[in-house]
Amino acid sequence: MALFEPGKFNLVITDYSMQDMKGNQLVALIKQRSPDQRIIMATAFADDLKDFGQLTAEADLVLNKPFSLTDLREAIARVSA
Repeated sequence: MALFEPGKFNLVITDYSMQDMKGNQLVALIKQRSPDQRIIMATAFADDLKDFGQLTAEADLVLNKPFSLTDLREAIARVSA
């Protein structure tokens, strides 16, 4: 979050599981500062998080891990369109 500045990045890609905060928390903070910022959140726990209501709808796209380079390219294309 310390590196984020509105307008600095075309796209933010983050993981859900991180040491200091969860990806959905980071997504929420970024969207508060820059609502139009495009964000992809990668996670191996997408289904579990959805079941427990912990996955935010604020991420523009949730990418399930493991993913291929093709999957990543397609995800970037979808959020960039």
